[in-house]
Amino acid sequence: MEVHFDMNVRTVTANNKVEADRGRVAIERGPVVYCAEWADNDFDVLSVLLNPRSEFKVIERKDLLCGINQIQTQAQSLEYDKAGRLLVKDRILTLIPYYAWAHRGTGNMAVWLPDEVNATRPKAIPTLASKSKIDASHKIPTLFSVADGLIPQDENDRTIPYYHWYPKTATTEWISYEFPEEVQVSTSTVYWFDDTPWGSCSIPKSWKIYYKNTEGKWLPVENLNAYSIVKGEGSAVKFKTVKTKAIKLEVVLHDEKTAGIYEWQIK
Repeated sequence: MEVHFDMNVRTVTANNKVEADRGRVAIERGPVVYCAEWADNDFDVLSVLLNPRSEFKVIERKDLLCGINQIQTQAQSLEYDKAGRLLVKDRILTLIPYYAWAHRGTGNMAVWLPDEVNATRPKAIPTLASKSKIDASHKIPTLFSVADGLIPQDENDRTIPYYHWYPKTATTEWISYEFPEEVQVSTSTVYWFDDTPWGSCSIPKSWKIYYKNTEGKWLPVENLNAYSIVKGEGSAVKFKTVKTKAIKLEVVLHDEKTAGIYEWQIK
């Protein structure tokens, strides 16, 4: 005897009391929760807007991730162009079971997807940082987040990705941007991730900016003001303009705490 249970696709609306998920829905099929991941979509899945009357198509993929069922639906993506104009593009959004994500490299993923405009997060205007090759002393999947254009609302914002050096403490660490071509830069702003007193990350002891000269050596910039270290807003330093193909942010960690970064801007 065979028993067959239909597994229709449905949306589940987030509890309005959860601020981070307000105006968003999750997509489920039977008991399985789905997510949108970078590997299946040629646009930023964090910039997506679902149709409130979405229709879903289930696609069997025996060749992918040991065999899964994908879900596809019509959606839109929102992004800013270089002139700061908001662009809306029609997209086919592809989702996979949540249990199967993070098996194909590092990139954005979302479970709670906006179906209300006020919950959307348009892709940020391209910047010098976002067009750079990013490297760091501690290589973890969220390294890309330091240049994703997402700025925390306040010191307690946990709705956006961040990078950290955990579990390292009492060490000197770094992140670097390698630019596509030689550019002039004179300002650096860092938004620190700090979850003290209960967490493991705090603002660092100190930080410093270096640039790579034509001989490939790292040299400290000539700063025009003190390196500020503040929690909950941008820590900025202005320095004498340098022409370079790479910039490095160096941080000194506290003896018992590590450090983290929401965003690192260079201008």
